[in-house]
Amino acid sequence: FVVEATVGQSFADLTRIGLCRAKGMVTFCTSEYGAYTGVGYETFHELEFAHDHRLPLFPIRLCEQWPPAPQNNERGIYQNQFVFKNGLVYIDDRQMNKAQHVADQIANSVARIGIF
Repeated sequence: FVVEATVGQSFADLTRIGLCRAKGMVTFCTSEYGAYTGVGYETFHELEFAHDHRLPLFPIRLCEQWPPAPQNNERGIYQNQFVFKNGLVYIDDRQMNKAQHVADQIANSVARIGIF
């Protein structure tokens, strides 16, 4: 689910709907992933929701440091360290040049655990 709000729609409402319907979550982990900005609809809160509801995570590593460590953002750093545990396997695509491989890995993982 990717939020695609158009004029007159609420990005917040669509985000809530997507999260509440989710059976798992793919995380595109850039260096700023999980940053707490105070906006309310950001990757910090999406990850918090996924963790609180025990949704399976399918992380894609797009940054050098693992787990992601958003600059000057202790809340985001600590949550990422807590949620992205050492044993959680991620897909490494730091060069961002393996889109089909990433898609295949996610599809295989989703099928293997039977959430769709």
